[in-house]
Amino acid sequence: MGTVRLPLVLAAATGMQCGPTPQQIGEQVLLVAPLVFVLSLGVQWILLRMWQRRRPDVAISWRRNLLVAGALLVPAGLALAFGDRREDWLLAVWGFGSSYGAVLLIATRVFLSIDRPRAFQRSHLVPMVIFLVPAAALALGAGAPLSTHAEELFLWPGFLGWITGGLWLGLMVEAWLAGRRRD
Repeated sequence: MGTVRLPLVLAAATGMQCGPTPQQIGEQVLLVAPLVFVLSLGVQWILLRMWQRRRPDVAISWRRNLLVAGALLVPAGLALAFGDRREDWLLAVWGFGSSYGAVLLIATRVFLSIDRPRAFQRSHLVPMVIFLVPAAALALGAGAPLSTHAEELFLWPGFLGWITGGLWLGLMVEAWLAGRRRD
């Protein structure tokens, strides 16, 4: 019994950390950002097709988005080359992707009411600023104020898909109903 307690006491006394460090979290977010961006374009494309039935002026610039995806490959490549390449990239896609998607869907809906023709193009700016700027700072070893909230920043907004799924369903129903009103 005493041999089991000693490692636990030592771990607690030395401040042993479970899971990735905030710097590793930032690196993982930068590493999976191009994939998350491309997947979110697919989600937006489905919504765009449904909204175009009602509003033909709603569009998306695929050329600009491909340029953004290409630009996201630069920090991903740097994170891959110089970062701690852990095997949990799929978890990063799930956690960060669902949070990115939740913020993207909210931003898309807000921009649909403000600037409908460019809503699907401009809505990516919001999650990129919210997530990628702090991720870059964390990957470079940001200070304590940001690193203490790293996991909350990248996981809570999407709640591992629960919030994102509800938002996605709500926007799909809204787009479907808007399309039916036109018919």
